[in-house]
Amino acid sequence: MKTIRFLLLTGLFATGTFFLSRPLGKIPALLPLMHPSIGFWQNLSHDAALPQGTLHLAELVAPAQVSYDADLIPHVFAENAADAWFVQGYVHAQHRLWQMEFQVRAAGGRLAEILGPDLLEYDRKVRRKGLVLAATTSLESEIQNSNSQLALVQYANGVNAYIQSLPKNKLPIEYKLLGYEPELWTPLKSMMLLTYMSDMLSTSEYDLQNTLFYNAFGADAFATLFPDVARWMDPIVNRTGNWPAAAPVTDSITDLWPRGFELPVLETSNDAPIKGSNNWVVGPSKTADSATILCNDPHLGLQMPALWFLNQLQFPGLAVKGVSLPGLPGVVLGFNDSIAWGVTNAQRDVVDWYAVSFNNAQRTTYKLDGDWAPTKKVVETIAIKGEAPFLDTVVYTRWGPVVYDVNFQPTNPLEGFAYKWISHGPTFELEHFLALNQATNMKAAHAAVDGFVATAQNFVFADRLGNYAMHISGAYPQRLAGEGRFLRDGSHSINDWRPAIPKTHQPQWSNPDRGYLASANQHPVDSTYPYYIYGVNYETYRNRRINEVLATHDSLTAADMMRLQQDNFNYKAAEFLPWALGLMGDMALSGAAQIFFDTLASWDYYNHHNSIGAAAFELLWNAYYPNCWAGIGRYNNQLRVPASYNTLRLSVSDPENHFFDDPQTPAKETARTHLKAAFFLAAKAFAAKAEEPWYLQKNTTLRHLLRIPQFSTSEIPIGGNAGIVNANSGTHGASWRLVAHLSNIGIAAKGIYPGGQSGAVGSPFYNNFTDDWAAGNYIDLPLHPKPFGTQTITFKPKKK
Repeated sequence: MKTIRFLLLTGLFATGTFFLSRPLGKIPALLPLMHPSIGFWQNLSHDAALPQGTLHLAELVAPAQVSYDADLIPHVFAENAADAWFVQGYVHAQHRLWQMEFQVRAAGGRLAEILGPDLLEYDRKVRRKGLVLAATTSLESEIQNSNSQLALVQYANGVNAYIQSLPKNKLPIEYKLLGYEPELWTPLKSMMLLTYMSDMLSTSEYDLQNTLFYNAFGADAFATLFPDVARWMDPIVNRTGNWPAAAPVTDSITDLWPRGFELPVLETSNDAPIKGSNNWVVGPSKTADSATILCNDPHLGLQMPALWFLNQLQFPGLAVKGVSLPGLPGVVLGFNDSIAWGVTNAQRDVVDWYAVSFNNAQRTTYKLDGDWAPTKKVVETIAIKGEAPFLDTVVYTRWGPVVYDVNFQPTNPLEGFAYKWISHGPTFELEHFLALNQATNMKAAHAAVDGFVATAQNFVFADRLGNYAMHISGAYPQRLAGEGRFLRDGSHSINDWRPAIPKTHQPQWSNPDRGYLASANQHPVDSTYPYYIYGVNYETYRNRRINEVLATHDSLTAADMMRLQQDNFNYKAAEFLPWALGLMGDMALSGAAQIFFDTLASWDYYNHHNSIGAAAFELLWNAYYPNCWAGIGRYNNQLRVPASYNTLRLSVSDPENHFFDDPQTPAKETARTHLKAAFFLAAKAFAAKAEEPWYLQKNTTLRHLLRIPQFSTSEIPIGGNAGIVNANSGTHGASWRLVAHLSNIGIAAKGIYPGGQSGAVGSPFYNNFTDDWAAGNYIDLPLHPKPFGTQTITFKPKKK
């Protein structure tokens, strides 16, 4: 009997071990995850103490030191550039290895390899959009520059030195959850990270939606509802009448492609969070102590681990501090001992879709200039966890890859169109960021970004001598008026992009008499600029609020600028509510509707985190905006609708515009009709929420990259919203805040970002910045001249 029991228990143990040691679908293998020496237990105390000690590494040329402050911010001190980049790579990997790898996998279409077949569709689309091509092309151009080449190679060596020293039990918990291990780093992976950012920031476009609307309703309606340049804009650079004459522009055959599309299902709301940003600088004439103050807060997706990583780098010829991207050498946004800089996205349209006609089902050639041009086919091998690899053939033309075809989403209305994106060509982001890191004056700062191609940015600069400037970087093809908005005909090479606007004609503005410069993703130039400019969703609220505050205040201080970064004034509400309440005030209201009305009427237009009025307004707007364009909705909400400001303007000035009417109902709807319906709908929702404060309704959340709730932070008590200077919605917001005070004494900088320095979920530095970020607090960012404190790692060359 004992023998039978022993054999039974042995069999059960063996069976359990077999199944627990293997993944079951999306569930990782539990046995290694729970193992006491290599499982998740080993992650609970990660980064519990600040790093210190000595490391001996053969790749180093000379000793280097990394001093950590109390917030786990590393300060790298090296005797040469090669060692500095090596150490930065090591430190990035030490604190953010899994994040670095995961984001690069996302950029390269390699998520199915670790997450399974559900991600195959995502991977295929990424590959078909040519992100790997873009990164490869950029790497080929970057390594032609000796500084970029050194930084990329040495950075990769540093990352790999850490990976090779990392015992299995210390792998970040995400590796254990998903059941895989890190790969060695390469320079291409760093460029993939830049491509990931470029795809995030520069690929927004409405070519299909615009074409469908134009063909359905005509030019006049399109111009009214979607104007290229709105008269309410306060441009970034306003040099009225002082621009150079434009170079002559050759004509194209056609910009519209009037094709008989089956209308697709498309998003209709244009109020989705935009990855925008704020930056501004006030000169000596506007500040209390005649210094210059530079401010920047880029608005991006809020995530865990945090997008940014604070660090200082110092070696002969460089002393720079600010936020870096884990996976990339250098500092992206920050300051050195001479200048400070910040960016906002330029919002230019740098994507076009070209219709392509193939001569046969094999798609070996396509029609071009009356002849047949050969295609190029690339077979993408996509690894899939638990399954055989998937082979996907992507067809390339002179315009770019054909994203949708008979083999991938064949019912997509863009089937057979080629995707042309500026980042497919050579770009030089890293080269120019590294040059900016080392710039010692304004001339060098301008030169550093002058050759910037993508992603186009509005750079703001300031130096310690009181100079400041705005430089709108990027390469933009010269276009005729209207080009770039619609689908294009790919059968004629004359429809290709023309040479870029000359660098000397790019918008710049230095030390203006008004005493300040600012950008918030609005239209870049005044109406006298001689080139046609088209962008997607130029901003209409934040820029006016920032400029009003800067224009009407003098004796400004760094504390004033911090308050402006936290400004919660809702410009949209201030322009919409007087009209809305004026109409509703004529009605006999009672109960929940009267309470809702009174709440709105007594609100001060500020979206503070605990505001009940802000919560009420957002309910009203969200009920009104998506539903008021009934004339467009007759296509089952399949067409683009006007942006919020144009919606507001037309509601007030032309409430009986025929697009407000729903032809499928016997009554004639107007903007007023839709407002009344939205008001009572919102009042009911408001009552159901029991006067829930704004921050709970908005639910700003730092989402873990794997969307694991336990690794994320939600219901953050922060105000603002999209379209507000403090632009924090539920999923997007101020990913980094910098306020730099520059004077002849030096640079005093403060900054903050949501999350923390560590990517390790169990670390006290994983989320320690978030409360201060939400409360509007900052940490000091001194530029240390030499190693300091006891929390220091010494890197020494290993004797060979």
